[in-house]
Amino acid sequence: MKNIYLDFDGTIIDSSARLYEVYKSIMSEFGYPYLAKQEYWDLKKERQPYAVILGKTQAQELASEYMKRFLTRIESMDFLKFDRLLEGAWQTLSALKKEHRLLLVTLRRSKHNLYRELKELKIFDFFAGIFDDFREGPNSWEIAASSVKNDAQFNKENSIIVGDTEDTVLAARDLEIPGFVVLSGIRSKSFLEKFNPDYILTDINALPGCISQAGVKNC
Repeated sequence: MKNIYLDFDGTIIDSSARLYEVYKSIMSEFGYPYLAKQEYWDLKKERQPYAVILGKTQAQELASEYMKRFLTRIESMDFLKFDRLLEGAWQTLSALKKEHRLLLVTLRRSKHNLYRELKELKIFDFFAGIFDDFREGPNSWEIAASSVKNDAQFNKENSIIVGDTEDTVLAARDLEIPGFVVLSGIRSKSFLEKFNPDYILTDINALPGCISQAGVKNC
């Protein structure tokens, strides 16, 4: 049995519609045009800063106010309703749970809304533990690595971490465990390749074929 530390947004759920709807709502409030979803998402996948994204419609002056409003909305239930489980994710989590110990590691700020969403998606009970230790200050990967280290059952020989950003790669290196990045989230393959991840998967559904009781296969 392995400890599988899983990111949430982009790894288990498709949160692209939520991010885009928040973006649209703020731009509309200020009376600025907004990008089409694909153009917006392509910029996000290359980790372009919001000042650059806003600048595409001459709204770069909104950057500071934009982030304030973004943070108040991105985890509200009004926008979380746009999230969807990635196709096949429920079945994959169910299969993995039968042989492994699943842990959720997320930087969500609202525990209440996180738990509510997990229950509404009917995946809350798949996880033996949920680490949502968001803190201002440290880098995201440092928070993720710290959360894993705080798991009493963590051990380097029998653990892996899975996510959709470079934070997963950096946390895996710090933890000295295999790191898997998926292409279903907020980073492109070309961007992730710059960080030399251990494994790149199309999505979480490819994970069961890469791990076994004996260890990690070459996938």
